[in-house]
Amino acid sequence: MDFWEDVLFINTFLIKEQKYGLIPDAKYFYRKRKEEDSLVDTSWSKKNRYTFLLTNGYGEMIKRSLEEYGEVIPYIQCLILNHVKLFIFQKNNNLIYEVLDEIEQREFFKQLYHILKYIDEKLIINQKMKTYLKEYLISFKRWGYPVNKLIQIGNLENEKIIITSWKVNKLSIELTVSFSNEESAINDKNNVYVSYGRKFIKAKLINEQKQKNIVIWRTTVRDRKYSSYQIKLPLGVIFFRFIVEKDNNYINLQKVNVLNKFFKKLIRT
Repeated sequence: MDFWEDVLFINTFLIKEQKYGLIPDAKYFYRKRKEEDSLVDTSWSKKNRYTFLLTNGYGEMIKRSLEEYGEVIPYIQCLILNHVKLFIFQKNNNLIYEVLDEIEQREFFKQLYHILKYIDEKLIINQKMKTYLKEYLISFKRWGYPVNKLIQIGNLENEKIIITSWKVNKLSIELTVSFSNEESAINDKNNVYVSYGRKFIKAKLINEQKQKNIVIWRTTVRDRKYSSYQIKLPLGVIFFRFIVEKDNNYINLQKVNVLNKFFKKLIRT
């Protein structure tokens, strides 16, 4: 192995010892090549970054854990999971179609499906990564490739709305807002509103799709067609809240302080 060999080497000992020590004042100097031709930089363009790594890296760690404990202990599951997620990051996930031919792709997806069988879904949910990545991994774990359906674990209540532009006129403030699509996706069955005081205003959908859909291995995990809206508020409104209508229910999203947003904009400019 010329990749991940250090992880395999170190964790072979940790499987047996289950402990390690840390030196708090140690320094680590990492030299980054300007040419970006180091092993780390070029690994994604090499075939052994894929099925070979899954079999001889992840698979070997699973094997050693099973031999030692009769199960894949949570530590090893998290170790693998923390690395597997790199494959589905936006900047990496499409490279597989460039590096591997169709037969090699099938081998990779088959081996990944086998590896994920050893990963507890609760550990995936507890990982620090975007919700749509968790949904994709769990769906892949259950049904394999291609992922034709996605589980939904995100809550629309936790979805954030980003104010992308402000326009202040004499009597009004015009806002363009966009859903982050990290937790859940807004679709054609949802209406977006803004409330302030006792007023309830429907936001206008912007037909132009300014954000690209989020796609993982040719599966659209977030359709951003209905993500951007325009809102017009009377000048003088200080607080307002975004609300989404879903299944005949009104879901309160984040509350916005106009003055805070306005002053932050002035500071940046």
